[in-house]
Amino acid sequence: MISWAVAQGGGGAVEDTNEETLRECTRIHKLARAVDELVAWSFLMDEKETILRELEGVVGDAERELEKAEQVLTFQRRRCALIPDPTNASYAQQRRRPPPHAAGGEDRGLSALWQEHGGSFTQQYERHLARYRRLWLELLEEPKAAAASPTH
Repeated sequence: MISWAVAQGGGGAVEDTNEETLRECTRIHKLARAVDELVAWSFLMDEKETILRELEGVVGDAERELEKAEQVLTFQRRRCALIPDPTNASYAQQRRRPPPHAAGGEDRGLSALWQEHGGSFTQQYERHLARYRRLWLELLEEPKAAAASPTH
């Protein structure tokens, strides 16, 4: 008789509890999925925050290295304030060295020092360069002489 009552729409208490249980299970399932999504979202945000912190550290390191490089560049520019101008072709045609010029701005003290002692510095540099060339050629000649002489 019970099966006949269920088939005819009777036995509503059994159907109501099943339907209520199904709705409750559906709500629990939706809630569990929402919690899973929140946990996943929280994990992603934590990972993004970690990556962002690491990236900020790398950018900070790069900025510090750039500042150091700028300081070194400024120092080197001060050290190398006088260099020959490679764009002046008339000196190359005459096979003469061009006079030095200020590379990065004008330093009056350095220019005055160069005007006073530049000639003697250039002469000393030329003597040093000639001595270096002579020693270099002697060094190159020594292996040739050793190879040419008999070892008997």
